[in-house]
Amino acid sequence: MPEAVIWKNRWSHQVADHHDMTDEFITESRTAEAIVVRHVAHGHRYAFHVSEEPHRSLLCVGPVPTSGKASLPRSAFQTAARAFAEREARKARMID
Repeated sequence: MPEAVIWKNRWSHQVADHHDMTDEFITESRTAEAIVVRHVAHGHRYAFHVSEEPHRSLLCVGPVPTSGKASLPRSAFQTAARAFAEREARKARMID
């Protein structure tokens, strides 16, 4: 499995927590068909699968179990999770 990658976006200060780890993600798993990323501070997991469209490949949101213990909802990090997953998928040449 590849080494975990941590990414922090420029909007972190808007929903910052006590540990300043709000928008840090790691890649939990990656195959040719899908990528799963996890928010480090809150434990939310986000799954994306590769969709083959005419003339390009892109990521689509997949189902992931919800963590009832997190202090913020999954939706608070959905956009940042997708941006991180797309960046990692492009680096791995999974999508165009």
